[in-house]
Amino acid sequence: MWGLSEKLVMKGLFISLAGLICLTAQLGLAKMYKGLKPVIHEDGTVTFEDKPIPEAYRTVGLPDDAVGVWGFKDERWAIERPSPINTSGWTALDYMKYQERALGFLIKPCKDYTGDFQIDLVDKRGRKRTKKLYQFKKPYYGKEGLMYKSMSYFYYPPDIKGTCILLYKSMKASEPDNQWLYLPALRKIRRISAGQKMDSFGGTDVTNDMMVRKAYYWNYEFAGEETIDMNTHRIKDAYGGKAHFNLINGRKCVWIKGTPKDKSWPISYSLFLVDKERGNFLYEEDYDKGGKLLRTLHACLAPLYPKNEKYLTFGDWYCENVQSKSKTFMYLRVYDDEGNKAPDYANRDFSNYVYWFDTGWDEYYVSKRFMQKGTR
Repeated sequence: MWGLSEKLVMKGLFISLAGLICLTAQLGLAKMYKGLKPVIHEDGTVTFEDKPIPEAYRTVGLPDDAVGVWGFKDERWAIERPSPINTSGWTALDYMKYQERALGFLIKPCKDYTGDFQIDLVDKRGRKRTKKLYQFKKPYYGKEGLMYKSMSYFYYPPDIKGTCILLYKSMKASEPDNQWLYLPALRKIRRISAGQKMDSFGGTDVTNDMMVRKAYYWNYEFAGEETIDMNTHRIKDAYGGKAHFNLINGRKCVWIKGTPKDKSWPISYSLFLVDKERGNFLYEEDYDKGGKLLRTLHACLAPLYPKNEKYLTFGDWYCENVQSKSKTFMYLRVYDDEGNKAPDYANRDFSNYVYWFDTGWDEYYVSKRFMQKGTR
């Protein structure tokens, strides 16, 4: 048994240790990880310098020696856009296949990617509910007949923690993607069929098809061509129109009408606005079986650096069900770092967001086993 003096000594040690931990946190000496920070020069060129990344910026499953990148270091995962591109002679299907290729994780030699995202759901009364998720994505470049595997894992709020959506993206245009949903309350994995492409993605206004569109399921035709004036155009009043004003205004665009091949889908057709010179998708309208506007989507790809448009990143998505008056805002998760926010949506600067790629995380994170056994 310890005597009084020994107990006092141990108590003093515990107090000192607690004080040291607090002091460490106050001094910013908490655990840090390797990172590369972009330096954006006046001429638009980008160089990188070493800058540690706080532990709070890490996502689940990363090895201890993983290196995070404050903005993309190269084209391993960023979408490298030739601008302008020659679209003369393109069919409507060519434009939509270009979207699929650009978003299809085809750029080698990327090995893996993980990041965290946030979704705000706003009902017709203006009440907001927030969801947060991690996404794991691993390209296969044709191995096992796959383009990539991805896992979306919801970890907030607590009542949906553990909900997962797993996707195996097929390389073959005519072959359906394999997609599964896991609901922890039911403890069952449910297959998402092609007929459920118009179902909600994770309880949002966004559909499964919007998240992973496959041109094979649609018939496409041109529905017009115009230079967009956001001051007068109807899309200025759609949810997200103001946020994406400068990304759309003045762009030469084509309208493409998409009619689903599956007649059981709850829409009659969709209209897609596509940048004619850059090839990237800007806006969508879905119409119900009666021909009335059902849903709008602003899902712009944004330049990673304001003065360098070579690389694009997934920016902010705004989706509205105009009939139910509900809205969904999907975006890269915002961190507060000494009063600064990353990314900076007001200035369209995404270089302060930390991307994790080529970290070597285990394939377990894109498996059904993770859906059932992963972190809860």
